Amino acid sequence: MFRSFRLPPSRGKLAWSLFEPACCSLCTAASEKVNVVGTLLGMNESDTEKETEWERLLKPFDLEELRKSLTGISPYQLCKLLVLPIDVPMSMELFERAGAQKNYSHTFDVYCILIDKLGAAKEFKIIDRLLLQMKEEQIAFRESLFLMIMKHYGRASLPGQATRPDVRTFNDILGGLCKFNRIHEAAKLFDRMLLRGFTPDGFTYGVLIHALCKVGKVDEARALWDKMPSSDVVLFNTMLSGYVMNGRFDEAKSLFCCLLDSPYKPDVFSYNILIYGLCKKGHLHSARDLVNEMEDNGCKPNVVTYTMLIDALCKLGYLNEANCLLTEMTGREST
Repeated sequence: MFRSFRLPPSRGKLAWSLFEPACCSLCTAASEKVNVVGTLLGMNESDTEKETEWERLLKPFDLEELRKSLTGISPYQLCKLLVLPIDVPMSMELFERAGAQKNYSHTFDVYCILIDKLGAAKEFKIIDRLLLQMKEEQIAFRESLFLMIMKHYGRASLPGQATRPDVRTFNDILGGLCKFNRIHEAAKLFDRMLLRGFTPDGFTYGVLIHALCKVGKVDEARALWDKMPSSDVVLFNTMLSGYVMNGRFDEAKSLFCCLLDSPYKPDVFSYNILIYGLCKKGHLHSARDLVNEMEDNGCKPNVVTYTMLIDALCKLGYLNEANCLLTEMTGREST
């Protein structure tokens, strides 16, 4: 917070105007500064000394003054400072100084205001770094932020520089949205991606299919899967997992048969997904038969395969069988 100063009662309200809601626009902040100047000009001659002090304290674009007066700051207050017409280096210093405080965490609003300022200044490399920082801090992306960045990219039009977002940019935002189950926003962003002429890749489809299955929208996931221009074993596995996780094992088996007939052969993950589903249903004999089948097809079971079988056997009380399987697994690992 800012240091406390002795202020006449009639002017105390003026200082608190710095900490109004962070959603205020730059125009609002500029208007407040005009009002401040008007108030100061209305002071009488006896207040000259106080006027000088006020002008010094209310000059937020003076970095040295901010350094002196800023001893602690909240995200709410930082937003108020960032909307003021201060340059990028100073804004970044305020952002970093605030972030270095103990028990402090930046909010989405802080990032949004700062990224908007950086976009206007065409500081796209710094924006990329902040987006990575948001991801590390697990701050959810929102479509509004992505569209704002797109707007700045479009306005920049820097010749010879890749300022236009690509599929990887969309994928990063989609991944962030899906991670926090913002499926509706992710779907809207996917539609915008198509409308703007971008071609989704395997990651785009995979992350959306997984997210839809995660919230139980398996039919929507399958509809999207069917629209893919091409597939691979990873995308097959994503859809297989969605069916199994939602208790739709018969459809998973049907898709697995399609995978067997496709140019993409099942891998250990494909088999493990089905084995997990069989173990979950208590069909241990079928699960063991599938393990034998995967070996016949040249796919070696891994630790996950055996762990699922052993866990299922123990839960059903087949401890001797579980011990035999454990011995078999350790014997395979030693060879």
